[in-house]
Amino acid sequence: MLWESCVTINNDSWGYNKYETEFKTTRDLIRMLIEVVSKGGNLLLNAGPMPDGRIQDEFVTRLNAIGDWMRVYGESI
Repeated sequence: MLWESCVTINNDSWGYNKYETEFKTTRDLIRMLIEVVSKGGNLLLNAGPMPDGRIQDEFVTRLNAIGDWMRVYGESI
Protein backbone atom coordinates (compact mmCIF):
# COMPACT_ATOMS: atom_id res chain seq x y z
CA MET A 1 0.00 0.00 0.00
CA LEU A 2 1.36 3.43 -0.93
CA TRP A 3 1.23 6.11 1.74
CA GLU A 4 2.66 9.51 2.53
CA SER A 5 3.21 11.52 5.68
CA CYS A 6 2.73 15.27 5.17
CA VAL A 7 4.46 17.39 7.80
CA THR A 8 5.85 20.88 8.13
CA ILE A 9 9.07 22.14 9.67
CA ASN A 10 7.01 24.52 11.83
CA ASN A 11 5.60 23.18 15.07
CA ASP A 12 2.28 25.02 15.10
CA SER A 13 1.38 26.03 11.56
CA TRP A 14 1.39 24.87 7.97
CA GLY A 15 3.55 27.17 5.86
CA TYR A 16 5.08 30.51 6.66
CA ASN A 17 4.10 32.25 9.88
CA LYS A 18 6.17 35.32 10.81
CA TYR A 19 5.27 34.82 14.47
CA GLU A 20 6.44 31.18 14.60
CA THR A 21 9.49 30.72 16.80
CA GLU A 22 9.35 26.97 17.41
CA PHE A 23 10.52 24.55 14.72
CA LYS A 24 11.19 20.83 14.55
CA THR A 25 14.86 20.08 15.06
CA THR A 26 17.03 18.64 12.31
CA ARG A 27 17.43 15.52 14.42
CA ASP A 28 13.66 15.10 14.72
CA LEU A 29 13.17 15.63 10.98
CA ILE A 30 15.83 13.05 10.07
CA ARG A 31 14.38 10.54 12.52
CA MET A 32 10.94 11.16 11.02
CA LEU A 33 12.36 10.56 7.53
CA ILE A 34 13.96 7.30 8.62
CA GLU A 35 10.79 6.08 10.31
CA VAL A 36 8.53 6.90 7.37
CA VAL A 37 10.85 5.39 4.76
CA SER A 38 11.52 2.29 6.85
CA LYS A 39 7.78 1.63 6.84
CA GLY A 40 7.51 2.04 3.06
CA GLY A 41 6.18 5.58 3.06
CA ASN A 42 7.08 8.90 1.51
CA LEU A 43 7.80 11.99 3.60
CA LEU A 44 6.38 15.21 2.15
CA LEU A 45 8.17 17.94 4.10
CA ASN A 46 6.53 21.34 3.74
CA ALA A 47 8.67 24.46 3.75
CA GLY A 48 6.22 27.27 3.05
CA PRO A 49 7.84 30.32 1.48
CA MET A 50 7.61 33.84 2.81
CA PRO A 51 5.36 36.31 0.93
CA ASP A 52 8.31 37.38 -1.27
CA GLY A 53 9.08 33.76 -2.23
CA ARG A 54 12.17 33.29 -0.07
CA ILE A 55 12.55 30.35 2.31
CA GLN A 56 13.30 31.45 5.86
CA ASP A 57 16.72 30.73 7.35
CA GLU A 58 15.39 28.21 9.89
CA PHE A 59 14.06 26.08 7.03
CA VAL A 60 17.17 26.46 4.86
CA THR A 61 19.42 25.37 7.73
CA ARG A 62 17.38 22.24 8.35
CA LEU A 63 16.98 21.36 4.67
CA ASN A 64 20.73 21.71 4.09
CA ALA A 65 21.46 19.51 7.11
CA ILE A 66 19.04 16.85 5.83
CA GLY A 67 20.76 17.06 2.43
CA ASP A 68 24.17 16.59 4.10
CA TRP A 69 22.84 13.57 5.97
CA MET A 70 21.31 12.13 2.77
CA ARG A 71 24.63 12.43 0.92
CA VAL A 72 26.22 10.19 3.54
CA TYR A 73 23.36 7.83 4.48
CA GLY A 74 20.77 8.20 1.72
CA GLU A 75 21.56 4.90 0.06
CA SER A 76 20.94 3.05 3.30
CA ILE A 77 17.32 4.18 3.45
